Amino acid sequence: MNFIQHAEALVRNYLNVTPEIVINSLELGLLAYIFWRIYLWRSSEKNLPPGPVGLPIFGYLPFLGKEAYRTLHDLTFTYGPIFSLYLGRRLVVVLGNFEVVKEALSNNDILDRPKNPPNHLLPDSTSLSVSNGQVWKEQRLTSVRILRNLGMEKPAMEIQIQEELSRLTKEIDSKQGHAMNLDEVLLPSVSNNILAMLIGHSLDYKHKDRIFLNNILKTMVLYFRPTRLHAYFPSAKFWMAKFKIWGYDQMQDKMNSLGNFLEEIIKKHKEHFDKQFPTSYIDAYLLTMADRDKN
Repeated sequence: MNFIQHAEALVRNYLNVTPEIVINSLELGLLAYIFWRIYLWRSSEKNLPPGPVGLPIFGYLPFLGKEAYRTLHDLTFTYGPIFSLYLGRRLVVVLGNFEVVKEALSNNDILDRPKNPPNHLLPDSTSLSVSNGQVWKEQRLTSVRILRNLGMEKPAMEIQIQEELSRLTKEIDSKQGHAMNLDEVLLPSVSNNILAMLIGHSLDYKHKDRIFLNNILKTMVLYFRPTRLHAYFPSAKFWMAKFKIWGYDQMQDKMNSLGNFLEEIIKKHKEHFDKQFPTSYIDAYLLTMADRDKN
């Protein structure tokens, strides 16, 4: 007697039912569970905006295409400026014009940041781009004060931007009218304005740190789009990195490298910055932390 026959005999002898009845009961139980989940799903979405129906598990992700913003914009003609859809198993509400975005951003209850790339790679971070709630409010107030004191609203910032624009135009002129990839110069140019504020100076396009940061930014632009598939399956990140799915291993490596790079910069600033005249965001933030420790 093989295993299946033995199992059938046990079912008949001890449960006094046939295997067919057991199978039918399991099928009915599964169907009942599915209908129950559908009922709960529909009940929870009564007050949600209308939207397109997607596929099980993947939601509407397969239909977004390469230019997701165009697809989402086209959906506003069908469902209006506010609509909802599933991306993966995550419910997403889309705001389709300036007016509804402005109204939403004035509501503190919906300003939390989701665990999308790269945020879900920084689960323990309390930075302004990742944190939520009271921590975010404190970080925002501190950042606004620091930026204002550093000259964000003063001519110094305008001078920095003009210098960077001059560097950008010289780089473009050096190509002497030949075809070029503008991303190769626009990316470091925009980044340099932020970097000057962050560390106190910008970097020449040929500087090794500038090249390193360019590579990081290219990876982030490529993999950290909010409509990429891996953004909605963060629980699988270990296996995605292990088997190098969707370049997830590169994302992890790049983020780790960026973290090490910033830690080294912060360490240097701790040792050398002028406490009387902070000239960068890092200097001013370190000074703020020191003052709080004293109090």
